[in-house]
Amino acid sequence: MAQIVVLAGGVGAARFLTGLVEAAPEAEITVVGNTGDDFTVHGLHVSPDLDSVSYTLAGMGDEERGWGLRGESWATLGQLGRLGAETWFQLGDLDLATHILRTERLRRGRPLSEVTEGIRQRLELPVKLLPMSDQAVTTEERAASMRLRPSSCAAWGGRSWPSPACAPRWRPRPWWWR
Repeated sequence: MAQIVVLAGGVGAARFLTGLVEAAPEAEITVVGNTGDDFTVHGLHVSPDLDSVSYTLAGMGDEERGWGLRGESWATLGQLGRLGAETWFQLGDLDLATHILRTERLRRGRPLSEVTEGIRQRLELPVKLLPMSDQAVTTEERAASMRLRPSSCAAWGGRSWPSPACAPRWRPRPWWWR
């Protein structure tokens, strides 16, 4: 049996993996998922790349939108907005279940790899899915001598970068000012 290891992150990787699973149905596929974009929002640990891979390979992904879960609703996000919370990151009602479960288990001291394995088993994924690290790994971008997290200053919900959550701090410099 062929063994294949794929380094993966996000929606594009999830689509690639769908094709790989179909093209190599007998292969033992191990996916090492990116966790550099993991972050906390509303007190919940979000692993967007692991989730994109999981939802897509479980056949639950929203193909029209390209991310998240099919049949998603936004009542919780709407209520958070009414109460004055930031709503730039689009967490749907169904998606919240994954983040609540992950956060609760991480807070009890379980490593991310164990939590991810539990989700993988429940969703019956056709691949083994491993986070690239059990420790927090933060991706930062430097712009205008500032450190920006993609999760706080990225294009979410159709907004262009930098998002309004980031714009007050972000001041571009001309190319000649180094």
